[in-house]
Amino acid sequence: CFCEEIIKLLTTNEFHSVMYVIPIFVYYIFFGILGMLSVQQIQFSEKTLYILPASLVSVTLNIALNLLLIPKFGVYGASYATFIAFFTYNTVKLIVVWKKFKMHPFSSRTWVSLGLIALFTLSFYFWDFNFQPLLNIALKSVILGLLFIGFSWKLKLSNDVSQIINTYLKR
Repeated sequence: CFCEEIIKLLTTNEFHSVMYVIPIFVYYIFFGILGMLSVQQIQFSEKTLYILPASLVSVTLNIALNLLLIPKFGVYGASYATFIAFFTYNTVKLIVVWKKFKMHPFSSRTWVSLGLIALFTLSFYFWDFNFQPLLNIALKSVILGLLFIGFSWKLKLSNDVSQIINTYLKR
């Protein structure tokens, strides 16, 4: 959402094309955090052998996709290959936790929150205020924060957020 501004602040013109790779890695990290939830459940149950098939599938897929995509798309191919392999890895881990332990770390409110994050991130990625980059970042941050908090409160996605907002609205 802020990659264009950050790249413009930190680099010269010859590196500006990398701004289109950054969102792929942001989602890579985002799904990695979500995947950590399933790894914790597997590790606490001392069934770490369940992670091995997901790891093997992910490594094989990453190598195959790198061989296929890098020659055609360069750094973009590498980033997509890594994202797809990692997304597959985390999805397989979540399926293992769901099938073997009959549990999953997400509720319906989690999915709505993830949908809102994806919607806001994608919509603000293409929205440029044509201001100085730091002002763009500040403005996008405030708008995104207010939108997310507002939707979280209105849809009752977080009891804590709702309680804090309700406390301030009663004053």
